[in-house]
Amino acid sequence: LDEERALARADLQLEGQVAALRNQEAAAEEELAAKQAELETAEAELKEALDRLETLRGRLKRALIVLRERLVAIYTYGSTDITSVVLSAEDYGDMVARTEYFDAINESDAKLAERVRELRDEAKKLVRVRKTAKLTIEKARDQIAAREQRLETTRSTLESREGALLAARAER
Repeated sequence: LDEERALARADLQLEGQVAALRNQEAAAEEELAAKQAELETAEAELKEALDRLETLRGRLKRALIVLRERLVAIYTYGSTDITSVVLSAEDYGDMVARTEYFDAINESDAKLAERVRELRDEAKKLVRVRKTAKLTIEKARDQIAAREQRLETTRSTLESREGALLAARAER
């Protein structure tokens, strides 16, 4: 009778362990699915950042070419200041036209330089985003591998406990 009670107690204990291990297995699978989703999101963000960076680099290259051409023109033909533009005018209308033209060129140069700065800054930002996404991906992959290992350990422990439970029931 005492032996039967001990076996029943061992049986209940093993059933409890098996149930706990099944819960751990389910939780590990949920964590694994969540980490997999995080990994997929980070990979999508990385791809988007890389595509955007590639486009941006093309735009920056074109803007730098235009800026370089403008700087070469300034160097080749010399920089004109507003005073020489005003003094070389033949009449008031010519002076106004030359001043407007001079202002337009200066504004265009300023816009071009600003565009180059903006593109450069955005490219730097995207490089940081890319680095962050890569680190997130690496971390998520490591965590997934660890969770898969933990899940495998839990499953093997579960199989062992279920085997012990079956053996205890067969013995009873």
